[in-house]
Amino acid sequence: MADTVLVGSTGFVGGNLMAAHTFDAAYHSTDIAEGFGRENGLVVYAGVPAAMFLANQDPAADLAVCIAVASSLQGFTLPTNLSVMGEIGLCGEVRPVAQVERRVAECVRLGFTELLIPKQNLKNLRPMDGVHITGVDTLMQALAVVN
Repeated sequence: MADTVLVGSTGFVGGNLMAAHTFDAAYHSTDIAEGFGRENGLVVYAGVPAAMFLANQDPAADLAVCIAVASSLQGFTLPTNLSVMGEIGLCGEVRPVAQVERRVAECVRLGFTELLIPKQNLKNLRPMDGVHITGVDTLMQALAVVN
């Protein structure tokens, strides 16, 4: 049984994941049949059309997806009161999101009290009682905050 498997190991996303994490097995389109029927722990799918659709539909979800994947791969638990938003550029920079005031208000309405957002968006927000907002410039900063 392979504990961690990467599917899509040769594309941009898969290549970067391979460089950052050691997987027990990795497959791409030419050898994916070798992985069928095997029991695996965590399977990461990189570069599949659904992921591309999500990234194009709402880039503000980029940071949340990366934090969730890192949490799973590195084995740390994320707080249930945490909400994350931010677009991630190719060099790992966290870009501001549109309608941040509206997004934050909805997070607070849903009961989230810890927010991780792009630092550039902080200037558009006013302090709120009982809500802690942390701004980050890079994916590495965001990972340091949650880990």
